[in-house]
Amino acid sequence: MSDDFPASVDVDYADGEGETPEDYPSIQHKIEKAVEVTRRGLEQYDNPAVMWTGGKDSTLTLY
Repeated sequence: MSDDFPASVDVDYADGEGETPEDYPSIQHKIEKAVEVTRRGLEQYDNPAVMWTGGKDSTLTLY
């Protein structure tokens, strides 16, 4: 592993607090939120990783 690889990363698990499924009533709302979160990750990290379990959610994220 590279010496410049961080031992940990700061992840904001508070994102989405106070939100409910009703805040995203359509698939378009859900896609827009996913794009927003992905864009923030790509802007924040130089070389982000995507967890892929093979399920439908992670497959869509990987796509």
